[in-house]
Amino acid sequence: MKEQLDESGQFYFDPVLAWLNELPDIKQMDRFQARLLLRSKYHSIYGICNHDVVDPKVPYPFAAIHPLEDRRSTSRKARRMEQFVSERIHHHTGITWPDFQKMPYHEVERLIKSCEQQNKAEDSQAGQVQGEMKKLMSEIGKTKQTPQIYVPPNAKR
Repeated sequence: MKEQLDESGQFYFDPVLAWLNELPDIKQMDRFQARLLLRSKYHSIYGICNHDVVDPKVPYPFAAIHPLEDRRSTSRKARRMEQFVSERIHHHTGITWPDFQKMPYHEVERLIKSCEQQNKAEDSQAGQVQGEMKKLMSEIGKTKQTPQIYVPPNAKR
């Protein structure tokens, strides 16, 4: 363990410094070797992958990224696409995805908030209708009437 003195004269352990001291002589490495070494250490520290073990789930370990580094799913465009679908913006307004993307930020925020409110209102109405249907079905089940079939008077029997 490598300990250092801080400003107050107290010893403390610095894990980064300890790791750097454990490295082979980095001056003897070329820049590619040093970069691979640092990337493999980064991957193992953050649990992205282990370069010492062959994992079929990670076919190219040096190209692996942390889930929070994946810009395809964390970008503003991806979040907006999810909101466009989940808030049913096309259903409520008729606006298409390309038109939605062209809208200014403040209009998009207002539109999303409006659609959220409409969805909540529709959900509460649907809940009320569903409750009424359950009530009617339970009343029908209690009466146990046999269904009457209409037979016209001039029908042959």
